[in-house]
Amino acid sequence: KVTKEATETEAGSRERGCAVCEYVQTEAIPAAGTGSPQTGDSSNMMLWISLMLASGGVLGMLLYRRKKAAAEK
Repeated sequence: KVTKEATETEAGSRERGCAVCEYVQTEAIPAAGTGSPQTGDSSNMMLWISLMLASGGVLGMLLYRRKKAAAEK
């Protein structure tokens, strides 16, 4: 039976016992961890987001100029 549940940071424990000799064995349950595996991906997401926004702004400006030039003709 589990005597203490394992959490993300703390180990737990569980006990098993013998009904004949009443010996109780205690074993540790390792900490559960965060549940998110470390992927090794160290790319900077803010760099990619800012590049995406900048390219979207340039594309929007080019489309605006093209529409304005077509309206002036």
